[in-house]
Amino acid sequence: LRIHVVVVDLGESELELGAAVAPDPDGPGGAESQLMAPSTLADSAGLFLAVNANAFGWFNGAQAASPKPRWSPGLPVDILGWAHDGRRQASPPEPAYWSVWQDSDGRVRLGQVRSSRPVRWAVAGFGALVMAGQEVPAEDSARHPRTAVGLDRSGRELLLIVVDGRRPGHSEGMSLQELAAWMRARGCWEAINLDGGGSSVLLVRQGHDAWGVWNRPSDGRVRPVPVLLGVRLRTGAEPGGQGGSKWGG
Repeated sequence: LRIHVVVVDLGESELELGAAVAPDPDGPGGAESQLMAPSTLADSAGLFLAVNANAFGWFNGAQAASPKPRWSPGLPVDILGWAHDGRRQASPPEPAYWSVWQDSDGRVRLGQVRSSRPVRWAVAGFGALVMAGQEVPAEDSARHPRTAVGLDRSGRELLLIVVDGRRPGHSEGMSLQELAAWMRARGCWEAINLDGGGSSVLLVRQGHDAWGVWNRPSDGRVRPVPVLLGVRLRTGAEPGGQGGSKWGG
């Protein structure tokens, strides 16, 4: 197994979490977003580190009707679950898709949400892995690449996890049961499973104009996605500041 772990100290004054959501491609039309290269999407939100977030579906069979290859940037999609970048709510909350969000008071939360509320940002995953410090039973035993997010009991430490998979000899991937057990053992009081498979990606900025992909996507290349969850500098913070040694790459 190759497991990539990012630990975010939510008390770090120079950093903040953020969500990036690709633009609406058809205005008053029915699509909520579109696929976009993750590095381009991360740049649009000022992130220096990011993982994929929401799953999505093709809008009105757009992928089947499009002359573009599958997983091409620009294809219109329906986002599954809550997606809000702080300016636009691209997709409303859906109870079937568990969410992670930051309240207007700055507190980060994980859980089921049934209706919209004021937030700084919000993204969603499939379901809970850990609740109140206990693993959530899962029947799925298949191993795949995974992306997950978790909070410790204090709510001050957030974990972003990307697990490589579908690569014999490098990393097999994890089942949901294994992922839940790992997240709990790592100290997560709450955790949810984000979109995974070929969309799993961990991006880290390597310089002003360069991005590094720290995991090994199962397709052999990075897929475009509509939503990212990541970390950026607060307005006015400088890369060489006190927190630089904690996150500088």
